[in-house]
Amino acid sequence: MRSGFLGLITLAFAALPQSTLADIVSTTNLTVISAPATVGANFLINQSLPDAVIFNESQNVTLGSALTTDTGVIAAGTVVDSQFLAVNSVSEMILDSSATFNGSVLGVIYLDGSANWATSDFLGAPGTTYSENPGVCPLCGFETGDTATIIGNKVNFHNDFSEPGDFARVITSATSVPEPSSLLLLGIALALLGKRLLGGQRSAT
Repeated sequence: MRSGFLGLITLAFAALPQSTLADIVSTTNLTVISAPATVGANFLINQSLPDAVIFNESQNVTLGSALTTDTGVIAAGTVVDSQFLAVNSVSEMILDSSATFNGSVLGVIYLDGSANWATSDFLGAPGTTYSENPGVCPLCGFETGDTATIIGNKVNFHNDFSEPGDFARVITSATSVPEPSSLLLLGIALALLGKRLLGGQRSAT
């Protein structure tokens, strides 16, 4: 009984740091989707997805070297999460949108022609094929008049877009959060510990 109880405690604590909730906390005028199979010119139209989306890319990545974004440089050794925004429509649309994250926004890659697209693709979602860099899609970034404004853990976007679409990669500080199942397991273990200790006190009296 003792070994089984200690095993439960060990399992509960071991589970806590290994799980992370989605980094996107809330959005305005954006649909949160699962990572698509491909990202490139007109991928929202071609895959019958909403006109304005955001999705999680790689999470809890430790940067082996400094990463240059279109808004600044993120130091080597920083642990980051990555998210990808896309707006794309067959006809011209003007949209103000925003996304709030559970970590501070460290940098955004979003400009047409930016070399930072290709150098940051290692942060892409596993299993997704990317063709958004300027060598393949020179107009897949934000053009003059489009904006990405960082305010703490939130980014406000303004886009005048159609085809091939406007894209942005938002890089945030990684924030590990225990999943509810891990918290439940820990709660059960602590409840059993309390019961065991209380039972020991009664036996002593």
